[in-house]
Amino acid sequence: MSNGPSNHIVYGQLKSGMNIRPVKYILIGTQIQVTNSNVPIPYVQILHDSTTAIETLFSKYTSCNPPHRLYYAMAGYVFQRNTDSPPFGGAIKSNPGYLQFEGSTALELLGFLVSEAFQAYWGFKGRDAVDLVAEAANRVYGMQKGREKDFLDELMMQGMRKAGHIEWVGQYMIPVELRHVKEKRIKPVKREEGVT
Repeated sequence: MSNGPSNHIVYGQLKSGMNIRPVKYILIGTQIQVTNSNVPIPYVQILHDSTTAIETLFSKYTSCNPPHRLYYAMAGYVFQRNTDSPPFGGAIKSNPGYLQFEGSTALELLGFLVSEAFQAYWGFKGRDAVDLVAEAANRVYGMQKGREKDFLDELMMQGMRKAGHIEWVGQYMIPVELRHVKEKRIKPVKREEGVT
């Protein structure tokens, strides 16, 4: 992570006229939100807090444990939604953004998504990538809670392919540890007559 900005993200008016303000992901209820800060925050802390917020959403509020399946689905969502602009897109045939990922685990893939989004923001390319990753986390969470197994399977496979963790062609069986886990339903509490 040595290619990040200086020790602190400083906000304010820049020569180019663009404003940059420290932002990071936070978990509010069961939604990932992008929040602004009025004080400088070390970039390493922003990346750590943001990644932890997404990990917490998936591991604490879903039945997926470990939530690797959901990290791959997030990658599938991000790479299919933003195929025309960096950091996740780029020239489709010659340099798509997912070619930059060199990790071997789902957790490294999550770190890549978060890091690349913030690097684009810190590079004054706008906040679109940061917002896209938050949208992906919330959308994938909603699909898991909504029992949309087939959509999640497809996104997960796309994410695994683009991460280089499975072959691009041919059939692939989803490993047991990445298969869909049904969400537990909470039964409503019955009220006894006369009790308020």
